[in-house]
Amino acid sequence: MSYRMPTQNCPACGTRLDAASGLCEDTPRPKAGDFTVCIDCAALMTFTKSLTVALVDPGGMKKIHPDDLADIRRAQAAIRRAKEEYGR
Repeated sequence: MSYRMPTQNCPACGTRLDAASGLCEDTPRPKAGDFTVCIDCAALMTFTKSLTVALVDPGGMKKIHPDDLADIRRAQAAIRRAKEEYGR
């Protein structure tokens, strides 16, 4: 499921972001503190209270559960593969 969020630019690459979707169909609406990745550059970010995104600093990486980190890494790898395959 896709959720609308305030339009903003990725803090890493500048891509316009205006929606978020989960890894599975029943993923709940994002909330402050949830992690996400940019659909274009795969940068790891976290949602703020206003549902804007901020880059995760190295210290923030320690807050991610290992199972969640594995899911994040898979999503990042899929984005990078798609960019290589489709030439973006």
